[in-house]
Amino acid sequence: MIRLAYRSHLKMLLRLLVTHFLRQMAQEKVMDAVTQAAREHSGQVEGQDLQPEELPMCDIGIVFATGVESGGVVDQLEAARHTSSPSLTEYSGVFHGTPVVVWETGMGREAAARATEELIRTHSPKWVVSTGFAAALSPELARGHVLMPNRIVDLHGSQLDVGFTVADEVAEASPWLHIGDLLTVDEVMRQPARRRSLHQETNALACDMETLGVAEACRAHKQRFMAVRVVSDAVDDTLPPAIENLMEQKSWAGKLGAASGALLKSPATIKQWWELKEQATKLSDRLARFLSGVVTQLPAE
Repeated sequence: MIRLAYRSHLKMLLRLLVTHFLRQMAQEKVMDAVTQAAREHSGQVEGQDLQPEELPMCDIGIVFATGVESGGVVDQLEAARHTSSPSLTEYSGVFHGTPVVVWETGMGREAAARATEELIRTHSPKWVVSTGFAAALSPELARGHVLMPNRIVDLHGSQLDVGFTVADEVAEASPWLHIGDLLTVDEVMRQPARRRSLHQETNALACDMETLGVAEACRAHKQRFMAVRVVSDAVDDTLPPAIENLMEQKSWAGKLGAASGALLKSPATIKQWWELKEQATKLSDRLARFLSGVVTQLPAE
């Protein structure tokens, strides 16, 4: 029974690890290679080449890092169309009456910046929205809370004012909605002590790994931009020991070995993984509900 459970849940486990910030696995050399390949080859739509004249125009380009984060929005698309290339995945369709394209860019700031530039070039959106999960740095933000940053910063002194946010009185009337700085970092911030120190150092409310890359690409192209993040980890949240051990492994072989060992040692680990996956799905759906209200209010001109 244990071996059967391991086999049936292994695929789910790998997807889950991406959900919970296994972003260090996207090594820069690999990302560069697949991005170059994407530039040299066209994507595929239902088995046919996607010709330039077929690329859909859109009102809003919505940029996620991973499919787990984008799932809530993708599930609500009408007239959806799926496009894939070696380095990213695209969905186009109508989201609550608004034509959109949804891009899953891959993990990290540089991947997000490169994809955003391509998104702007190919689709000419009126707005680009950087969105997905974030880890809280301030104890004010609980899991499931939403951050609409008015400024994006990093640890090297870069900063970019968003220029579009909700009124303070709206945020004050919604205790789960926060306005403030979002910090873009280069690695996963898993330890509560490190998150708290980053809050003290930068005054940022939460951190992610992509938004400043998207924002800088938009600024370079004079593209209107905003960001929305849902909190997936409160400042003091920690992962179960078995998953923490997996994250410390540097290779696929090490991760698979750790997964096998954890499942054989304690079948209850499966329940933990399943609960985390369910949590990620609920957060993605919550984010989609919030975005549905945002996209209908963005000025078209």
